[in-house]
Amino acid sequence: MKGDLGGSRIAFVVGCVILVLAIGTVGFSVTGDKMKMKARKTNVAEKRAENAGAEDMQTNPLRQGEAADFIRVVEEYYKKLKDKTDFVETYKDIQIYIKDGKYQDTYVAFVKYGMKIKDIYTEVPGLGTLYVTKDGTSGEYRIDTETLNDEIQRYIETVAAHEDVQKLMETERLEYQRAVQSDALLQEALEDLRKAYEDGTGN
Repeated sequence: MKGDLGGSRIAFVVGCVILVLAIGTVGFSVTGDKMKMKARKTNVAEKRAENAGAEDMQTNPLRQGEAADFIRVVEEYYKKLKDKTDFVETYKDIQIYIKDGKYQDTYVAFVKYGMKIKDIYTEVPGLGTLYVTKDGTSGEYRIDTETLNDEIQRYIETVAAHEDVQKLMETERLEYQRAVQSDALLQEALEDLRKAYEDGTGN
């Protein structure tokens, strides 16, 4: 499977555990992994006004996303992501944390979830990274699933390095480790998936 924000060339690992397994490191999303990402040919963000102070943690703190329309769009995204795989039963307990994007009406969303693999009791804790935009006319949110340009890539890496985001990531890393260590069947399933993707046979 390709990643949330542009497949295996993205500059940060997003919430799909398959992508994480393909890297062969940890089973949660770590923003800032050393992977490249294509520049987007058309940059809608350039037409927007910048959010002043957005790169500073003090003026752009991590906060929980509570807008109903925002939550709905993210939940629909993960439902579609589940439908693209043969092994994911569901993504549940979705919690959304956001920072303002570089431009007005854009957001970086860090999405906590529990991924239920079919026939495995223990859920896999995950942390996905999504770039969300709000249409200035309709007010509707959408997940930007296309490749993003280098400027936006660098911006996401900057806010992901903020201390509050790093704490969130560390919490998820520990939860992932506990989940895997607690369930031998889960360990076996994750290893099988990792091997499948290394062999290029994963779905």
